[in-house]
Order: sequence, then C-alpha cells, then structure tokens
Amino acid sequence: MKAEIREERYDDRQISFIDRLNAVLAREYDIDHIFAFDRDFSTLGLARVPAKIHFPE
Repeated sequence: MKAEIREERYDDRQISFIDRLNAVLAREYDIDHIFAFDRDFSTLGLARVPAKIHFPE
C-alpha cells in the first residue's frame, strides 16, 4: 500500500494528521462512509454516519 498524506488546508482551517490518515486509508480500502462526529471528514469527502448531528456553535 502506497499512500500519500499531504499537508493541506480546507476552509481556512488545518485538518489534523489523524483525520487525514483516516481519509487516506478509507480511500485505499474504498470506504465511502465513516462513523465520526468530526466535521473534518465531510470536508475530506467522506460521508459521516450518523449524518445529521447538530453541534452548538
């Protein structure tokens, strides 16, 4: 498995290394959905399960 983790910025905020690593692994294994409460995964192009989570701002 040859995966590349790049330092990128999305929406003027930095995505953590762990979130980027999980996104790379999800793409390597053709995973489209991830169980997470972190909005960063949506930014990285993965569908979160559960999808509708309301966080206070």
